[in-house]
Formats: sequence, C-alpha cells, structure tokens
Amino acid sequence: MNPSLTSQLAADRRASLLAEARRQHQAAAAQAERGKAFGIYGAMLGFASAIGLVLGGLLTGANLFGWEWRSVFFVNVPVAVAALIAGARLVPETKDPGARRPFVAGAVLLAGSLVAIVYPLLEGRQLGWPAWVWPLMAAGVAGLVVLALIEARRSSRSGQGVAPLLRAGLFRVPAFAASRCGCRPASTSRR
Repeated sequence: MNPSLTSQLAADRRASLLAEARRQHQAAAAQAERGKAFGIYGAMLGFASAIGLVLGGLLTGANLFGWEWRSVFFVNVPVAVAALIAGARLVPETKDPGARRPFVAGAVLLAGSLVAIVYPLLEGRQLGWPAWVWPLMAAGVAGLVVLALIEARRSSRSGQGVAPLLRAGLFRVPAFAASRCGCRPASTSRR
C-alpha cells in the first residue's frame, strides 16, 4: 500500500476518534466545565505522547520474552482494562432517547464478508493463489452486496427499532464519501 495513503488513512481514523471524544466531552460536561474537561484532555494527550515514547523505548530495550519491539503492543492491555473500568464508573450515560438497538446480524455479515475478502488478499500471494481464494473473495463481495440490499430495504421502512450499520445517505455528502475511500475532496484539499 502507498505509504502516503496509509498515513492519510491513519490520520483520518485518528481524526474520527478525536471528534468522537470531543462530542462525548460536550455531552457529558456542562458549559462551565467544558474548558476544564478539554484542558485535562489536552494534558492527557500530551502526557500519553511523551510517556509512550519513553515506555516504548524501555520495553524494546528490555526485550521481554525475546519479543524485541513487539512487546510495545502489550502496553495496550493494562491501559485498555483501566480505561474500560474507569469509563464504566466515571463516564455518564449519554444515550440518545431516540436510539435504536444495533443490527447484530448485519454486523456479523459485514465482519465475515470483510474477512472473506481481506484474508485471501493478504495470504493468497504467499500461498501461490490457490483455487479457494477466488470463491472466498466472491463470497465476501456477495455478502457485502446482500448487506447493502438489506440496509437499503430497511432504510426505506421507518420505525423498525434497529439502527442501520451505516446511513447510505451519508455517501451523498462528498466530504464523507471521499474520507471513507482515503481521498480528499478537491474543495478541502490543502495547498
């Protein structure tokens, strides 16, 4: 994959996560407390950036279990556990009163379809493109088509009580559509 495209996709994902965090702050904090919340958030981002570099260097140098640089990824386990516990206890519920239940079968179909497409692409060349990769990729594409048809049919009916995985109407917004494919629309490109 093109390194500049990879870095752009990573930047888009980080931007999506930061936007979600800002929205959670706005929903959870009263107007008077928002400045304090954003200040703490900014300080934590700076602290995490600095300590991450130091801790990553220490873990790489320690070569725990002979994992060399791979041990840096296991830092995420205790951090994630602590964040989940703290989040469950400290973050207030911000549920939308009009929220609907998730479309679990659609999420499973989406995950399975993506695995059926991506796994053969990742492993096919190394395995000499065996015959099974082509039907598996075709099944993955078929699964995505079926999911799109289900979502389109369900979105035409209102009030089903199940939330769509993705509102198809969002793809009519050029900035959204371009960001999902890793492109920048011409109107927002930086010069």
